[in-house]
Amino acid sequence: MLKEADNAISSIHKELEEPTGLLRISVATDIGHRYLIPLLDGYLAAYPRVSLDINFSQQKINMIQDGIDISIRVGTIQNDNIVTRTWMMMEFGIYATAEYLSKYGVPKTPSDLYKHKIIAQTLSMPWHFSQDHKTVKVNPNAYIGCNDYTMVDDMIIKGLGVGKMCKTSADKHPELVELLGD
Repeated sequence: MLKEADNAISSIHKELEEPTGLLRISVATDIGHRYLIPLLDGYLAAYPRVSLDINFSQQKINMIQDGIDISIRVGTIQNDNIVTRTWMMMEFGIYATAEYLSKYGVPKTPSDLYKHKIIAQTLSMPWHFSQDHKTVKVNPNAYIGCNDYTMVDDMIIKGLGVGKMCKTSADKHPELVELLGD
């Protein structure tokens, strides 16, 4: 009987060591496509007893009400009732194409952005800058606004305006000029 109890306990320990079951993930669309999807095959190979239900959404969610196990978002969560972990750090900058800048001029200060065609991921507004050891907040009206960084990136790369991009994305496009860097 003692051996059967030992076997049962070992079985439970083994079950706890290897994740199993359905994992429900909510992820911002652009983050999911750029960063999560490339990792899924490795994760599923490592944990074959896990199945995934992935919800691509830019909207804020109620994890408990929506039955979500993991939510992946950009930015800081302002909710003391949620346990957060940093998955990756991303640096952002303000960019435009050299062609756009030759046509419309180069913004020299954050307030100059009010004179430009702003391409904005609407949830990222207002933009914050460090100027003279102070934080400056600007909130120019978006010429084109949307809730997806991939679309914002594409429109900036096409020369439609000035916008905020992840530096690793911008680095792949030599036609882009970083503006207002610290």
